[in-house]
Amino acid sequence: MLRLLAISGVLFLSLGAGGIAQTAPAPPAAPVRSMGATFALRGAYHAIADAEARGASGYLDAAKTHYRDAMARLARNDPGAASEAMAAAALARAAVAERPVPAPRDIPSPPALVARVAPPMMGRPPVPGPQAGGPQVARGAMFRGPRSMGGRFDATRLAADAKLANTAEARDLAQKALDADIARTRAAFGGNADEAMRQGRLASSLAMAVRALAFADHPPSFKRSPPRPATVGSDLPAAVAAPTKAEADAD
Repeated sequence: MLRLLAISGVLFLSLGAGGIAQTAPAPPAAPVRSMGATFALRGAYHAIADAEARGASGYLDAAKTHYRDAMARLARNDPGAASEAMAAAALARAAVAERPVPAPRDIPSPPALVARVAPPMMGRPPVPGPQAGGPQVARGAMFRGPRSMGGRFDATRLAADAKLANTAEARDLAQKALDADIARTRAAFGGNADEAMRQGRLASSLAMAVRALAFADHPPSFKRSPPRPATVGSDLPAAVAAPTKAEADAD
């Protein structure tokens, strides 16, 4: 009888352990995905949709490829997902800038913009022209302002980003960005402001794509600078904090 009770107890414990194992909590979920990558992917998604409405483009195909790669990186919680998504968005904007703006029907086209030098701002002395012995101001200088597409293009930084990315795609995009900036300058000197602005947007978008590709595989590391030593109170050196015996005797 005792033996039967012991066997029954063992079976009961085994069944109970099995039930507990079946109702065990699920393993913890994957780490929370980067919010920055999510925002970058949403921006790239809408930029690709805008570019797709303009028609097929080589930049558009590259944007979709990097968008899929960014999604895969995000699934792996890769820190380069946000930069990859930014590269996709920049390439989509390049696809938009590559094509002229579609012309609406049934209405006449507006007058063409003519590049001219912007008037000086209030409070600043006017720039002397060539008649006054000053520098020659080229037509199209309005596109080289600090807030213009031409002002944001930096060939030196572009070369450094392409070298950091170290891929054939990044080098090709960097060369195309340089070509677009040269075309922008020629259009500005020729007085074609619309074409200069379009080429400026293309150059800026391609340069941004190269920079994003460089950061995708080489994320920048931000290190907190060490605290500066105090310069008041008891932290001053003894030679500065207290006068010497000779100085005290002189006083």
